[in-house]
Amino acid sequence: MFFLRKSDNNGENSEIGEATPLLLNKRRILFEIPTFEWDFIKKIIIVIVKKIIIFYLFIFIILLSLISLILYVNKRNLSEGYKVSFEEIDVKNVTKDGLNIWITGFVEVDYSNIKPKIVRKVWKGFTGMMGNLNIYGLNFNIYLPDYSEKKVATVILSKIEIDIRDRHYTNFNEMTFSKFDNSMVLIESLKHFSQEKFYDIKISRDASFRLHFFHFLVFPVSIGRMTSIYNFPETSLDKVFDMNSLVIKDSSSDYLNAEIQLSTKIDFSISTYLPYLTWNVLVPSCDETKHIKIANIKSYFFYIKSSKRLNITLLSRIILPNNELIDVCNDTGISPLNRIVSQCFSKNYPYIYIIGDASETSMESYVPSWLFRTLTTTEIPIPLYGFPKINFIKSVKIDKFVVEDNKKGLTRSAFWSSPSFYGIVTVKIGFPGTFDFYINVTHICLNIELSNDGIPFSKISQNDWVSSTSLRPMPSVLLLKTKIYDKYFKILNTTAFNKILKEIILHRTNNFTFYIKGNISLKLDSRLGFLYFQNVPISTNVLIEY
Repeated sequence: MFFLRKSDNNGENSEIGEATPLLLNKRRILFEIPTFEWDFIKKIIIVIVKKIIIFYLFIFIILLSLISLILYVNKRNLSEGYKVSFEEIDVKNVTKDGLNIWITGFVEVDYSNIKPKIVRKVWKGFTGMMGNLNIYGLNFNIYLPDYSEKKVATVILSKIEIDIRDRHYTNFNEMTFSKFDNSMVLIESLKHFSQEKFYDIKISRDASFRLHFFHFLVFPVSIGRMTSIYNFPETSLDKVFDMNSLVIKDSSSDYLNAEIQLSTKIDFSISTYLPYLTWNVLVPSCDETKHIKIANIKSYFFYIKSSKRLNITLLSRIILPNNELIDVCNDTGISPLNRIVSQCFSKNYPYIYIIGDASETSMESYVPSWLFRTLTTTEIPIPLYGFPKINFIKSVKIDKFVVEDNKKGLTRSAFWSSPSFYGIVTVKIGFPGTFDFYINVTHICLNIELSNDGIPFSKISQNDWVSSTSLRPMPSVLLLKTKIYDKYFKILNTTAFNKILKEIILHRTNNFTFYIKGNISLKLDSRLGFLYFQNVPISTNVLIEY
């Protein structure tokens, strides 16, 4: 047994109590922890810290991989945020090996064009850590009028450093050398274009560049922009000729008269009548790989005014049915002609080509050889830009509106008790003056939504063809009369619909201007056979009379 002792002032020890085992163990623990167990505690702490670091590093790698995957999958969408424009491409020198070209332009960054929103947010966050971005290998192709649309040269610019803020312009200005891919074509062209200054040429070709981030992430981006070229020959014949007008007129014989006027600004002087040249008018066939000849242009008048504006008037006869033009494509009910007409009214440019056919002996004395080859060996596309600009729906008039109440005693509240009704509707449809021949609408299919003050209140939705009659009082207008039954009529907003009815009843208003949006399909009978207008988009203000 142990006792605790206390020393007095005289150095003598006196017993003050018994030293128990519990007190001894507490003292031993207090003095032994730093010595025997501290290394073990430190090891535990280090293991925990390592696991936390590994966990967050793993999360970071997953997030980085996910971000990279999102950006890689949407790399084409990212190109919408970058617009490359060329202010000037100036050919400084032409050698037998290639071109020395001085190129100026700018890169515009606008992230608002990147869709969808999540991709835009990820891209902004990813690029926000850097102030600059390096573009490598900006390249585009040059095509010349070699009469076969072969590539002549490829221009590759060196590294360009741009700012990548949301909206920023970065200019570039440098000299580059482009090696010829087909030097003979260019040299032959330069023999006929020997002037010091050429007119500005607009070309549209694909270009591409790569974005390098941190020198290990690469995103290819495609760019197709309009480009101005100075001191350079014409590059594409679809930019040489502009179609001023196309008119198809009715005839008492078994054909239609067609008149096409083309013009271009070109730097030479000639005026002559060319009776021997025949131009063929072609359209894509059903498989869109072959062409169908729809007209022969037997003669045309060719002259130059003092402004050096080349004007060509083409007179032709269009052959009527019993050819490939109106034959249906693969039992679809749609012919090549139907597709072209539908494209016109669907705001898509149809593809119509003109290609010449003549013997060189009959032409050589009239025009330069290079122009002869142009007119006789090149397919010149004719863009029918005038078609989509017409006001397709000019007005809608309700001639008669009949409400039939099937429930007795509810006549006065017919509008609010789902009545049975029909409306006799007259639609004034605008056609371009090009169609100056017999045409009649036999069936209609409407899918339009009516809005008032920005609030859609009703909808006409037809999923089948409804017969109709039409009248053409003048070449550019067609009046179409049809019945719209209640089964096609849907109320989208009862409050707005009732408000309009109240205005009609209280103020005795017999006309309203509504905004309509949707599409219309028509079946037509014409001198060119049966035509279809499929899902022609409509969005305009329309006067509805009642």
